[in-house]
Amino acid sequence: MLNHIALILLLVANTQASSSEEQSASNNETSQEQEVAEGTKPIPTTNPNRWATPSDYPLKALRRELQGTTTYLVTISNKGRVENCDITKSSGHEILDKATCKVVKRKARFIPATDANGTAVEGKYSDSVDWYIPN
Repeated sequence: MLNHIALILLLVANTQASSSEEQSASNNETSQEQEVAEGTKPIPTTNPNRWATPSDYPLKALRRELQGTTTYLVTISNKGRVENCDITKSSGHEILDKATCKVVKRKARFIPATDANGTAVEGKYSDSVDWYIPN
């Protein structure tokens, strides 16, 4: 009798696991379909970590030994160029925040976002620049 109960519990557990796996697979397929249906996001054509270099460090900030991390959000045109830059989290120093947008607008290039039909469209991209004085 105990073996029959254990077998029934095992079958129920397997059925629930199978149902859960099927639902998970279905959710993944739906997610992938939505991603394809919605298009793609802009993709940087160069390494974002190389956009801001030590030579881009503002001299006034260097003299005052200002440091920090600036997080930004840029609007990318359908041509892959930065159209607009907004600071979403300040470094605490306006000069570094302004330098962030200046360098990103000047150096960043992207493969544009696409819509569901594969047509290049405007998109958004977010990242941050770490402004730290090299030793």
